Amino acid sequence: MEEAILTRELFEGLVRRILEANNFHISPDDKEGDRGFDFLGKLSGESWAIEVKYYRTARVKPSLIESAAARVINNGIGSQADRGMLVVSSFLPDDI
Repeated sequence: MEEAILTRELFEGLVRRILEANNFHISPDDKEGDRGFDFLGKLSGESWAIEVKYYRTARVKPSLIESAAARVINNGIGSQADRGMLVVSSFLPDDI
């Protein structure tokens, strides 16, 4: 289990660095209170609710992706984010 947590944290860190390299300002992690997504990003005056999902398999069930997307939408709206982004570590089927 510790290996999966470490890998998830490494993936989140990679995503964060990629976003920052693309001019996103990422707010500090809010470990005290869960906003319902991993990062709050700012780009060109817009705020982004950003959720990062690390899955241990190359393909993931569509229901997991749909659930994660719904979480970004609902919690992003609740946080008054302008946009949402879901980043996953798996291949997505064409129907998604």
